[in-house]
Amino acid sequence: MEDLTYTAVDRVWLDGLQFCREAYRLFERLLAEPDGVKRLRLRIQPFERKLITEILPLAHYLKSMYSLGRYIEVCWHSGNQPFDAEFRQRGEFVEQRGLPKAGFFEITTAQHPNDHLARERLETEGFLFSVHHLKATATKRNPHRKIVSEPVVFSNGSFIDDMAGFILDEIATKAAKGYPPGYTLIVQCSLNHLYLPDEWTTLVGKVRQSLPESTFGEIWMCDGDRPDDRKAIFNSSP
Repeated sequence: MEDLTYTAVDRVWLDGLQFCREAYRLFERLLAEPDGVKRLRLRIQPFERKLITEILPLAHYLKSMYSLGRYIEVCWHSGNQPFDAEFRQRGEFVEQRGLPKAGFFEITTAQHPNDHLARERLETEGFLFSVHHLKATATKRNPHRKIVSEPVVFSNGSFIDDMAGFILDEIATKAAKGYPPGYTLIVQCSLNHLYLPDEWTTLVGKVRQSLPESTFGEIWMCDGDRPDDRKAIFNSSP
């Protein structure tokens, strides 16, 4: 199988739906590799890290927002620059709503600090009780390293408060960088628990209630595992 690269989507302007197609194609090609599942979980190499933390979240956004009268083109960049992607959009919906004709995307992930340990535990043991209360017994160089998982009991939706804190901290970190006007922030969430629909709604409400001030024209958030069903839009202004 040919080497995996993201040249098809890197520094090239694509229609939003074409970008989605290429992003999904890259995901399927990685999944088909002999060690594809392991790479998706552990994200050791730059390819899968960029794919999971930037390319796919951008595709989720485009799939959600692209519509009749709102035709979005995007140019994603793999390098180090003050944005992750550029966009242009046109159409009657854009005109009627006064949406920006062009701008930039900044993409980030909000997750529990133990998220990487949870993925390692899944790869080595096949299960875990929760992303909470995980502990590594040794460094990664130690061949006898294990990730210990303990049962956790939550009360009164405390896990929702925790996740809201992770999201708000991530947004605040990005806001503190003082991006110029014209930026949209995409926040992909790796949730810390199994969420029922009403719990997701509660989470969105908690984030909206405490949203920090920023220069982002729009903050778009989704559940990375269920982006079609669980998403939210926040408008933020100083």
